[in-house]
Amino acid sequence: MDGRNHAGRLLLGGIAFMAAAGPATGAEIDELKAQLEALQRRVNQLESEKSLDLPPPQKAKAAAAPDPGFVATAGSFPGSLQIPGTNTSVKVGGYVKLDAYYDFGPKGGSDAQDATSVPLSGTPAHERDGYGHLDAKYSRLNVESRTPTDFGEFTIFSEMDFAGSTSDTNLNVSKNGYAPRLRYAYGRLGNFLAGQYDSAFRDIAAEYESLDSGYSTGINDNRVAQIRYTVPVWTDAGLALSVENPETDYTTTAGVAQNSTNGGITFNRLPDFVAALNDKTEWGHWNVHAVARDLRLDDGAHHGGEKFGWGVGASFAAKTWGADKVLGQISYGDGIGRYITDAAGSSLIFNSATNLLTTQTAFGAALGYQHWWLEGLRSNVNVGYTHIEPSSELTSAGADVFNHKLTTAAVNLMWSPIPRIDTGLEYLFARRVTQGGPHGNQHRLLYSIIWRF
Repeated sequence: MDGRNHAGRLLLGGIAFMAAAGPATGAEIDELKAQLEALQRRVNQLESEKSLDLPPPQKAKAAAAPDPGFVATAGSFPGSLQIPGTNTSVKVGGYVKLDAYYDFGPKGGSDAQDATSVPLSGTPAHERDGYGHLDAKYSRLNVESRTPTDFGEFTIFSEMDFAGSTSDTNLNVSKNGYAPRLRYAYGRLGNFLAGQYDSAFRDIAAEYESLDSGYSTGINDNRVAQIRYTVPVWTDAGLALSVENPETDYTTTAGVAQNSTNGGITFNRLPDFVAALNDKTEWGHWNVHAVARDLRLDDGAHHGGEKFGWGVGASFAAKTWGADKVLGQISYGDGIGRYITDAAGSSLIFNSATNLLTTQTAFGAALGYQHWWLEGLRSNVNVGYTHIEPSSELTSAGADVFNHKLTTAAVNLMWSPIPRIDTGLEYLFARRVTQGGPHGNQHRLLYSIIWRF
């Protein structure tokens, strides 16, 4: 027990005793005074001894200065920051996009341009006139990291938008709760890449700039899971060799396109093999590419078969004058199917009654031009065409819905008041003609604004 506390209690006890005892004699008072003085001396002694045990007073510590090694600094590529304590740079990017469009005549089958879904003559959808819509589901969010290594730069990239499918029937009634959709998710170390990325059969640098989130017919816009290695060939040229996720897309005799995700009987043994040679030049770039496919159906009851599919293509982008450029691409193949996007579903025609498989020939082409009026103000014009050979295996009803000729055209005026904003108007036209003769046209006016971050 602390000596000071003990002495204090004795003092208080003595005072209380005197108060309770009543009047005291002079001798008693003198004795109590002596006791109190003795106690006071003892308290003073204890205070002195206690002070010797106390540590010397310490100065308040100053706040530690921040370690310069743990302060975020500019990263190795534009818009990135270096993670403190590492040599990895990270960037969060993407954009918010609003689309507002109006269809003159029949409503298009999609929120983005899709020639394959244009309503056909003779159907109720073709008779409905005029449709307006706004949405922001094509907004994007991505994360990218880059790290230098002894084997080359190590890159991780992932991107999503909100244009995934959903079963919410009240989607546009209240919350507009669009479903997230994975666009890209890949890693790259030097010349090696694995993950979901643009097919090596695609040349995105040869595609025209559009406000629409869809695509021109006649091109390939596939994003697929793949393993790819790019072999340097000569200065600014590389040969990409890609092993890509297979999917036997085919059509029944009733004209219904099928694949493994919608009840089809595809059962692929081998991946698709793609090769692409790309070269950058002073005037632009060029690309040639080819694909080999193992197309296979198997229902487990001895129906189906196996066919070889192939396709070739070429594309370019060339400077003209100033910042203007012309772009073009062409593709052709037998069983090429989904490697011309609007020919997806036509790699094979499957007659289940005769167990006959036939490959379908398809051709696609697109041509575009970009003109700059002023800094930040430009226009793009584009035409596209897809041709799929007719098939005698289709029933008459199947021929009426089987796409034969698809055409698109677009022209826009785009303005970027600052580099992070794109906005403007775009007119889009699409025409669909089936093997049996029914056809339909779509006319759309689109306003978009893109806010990049």
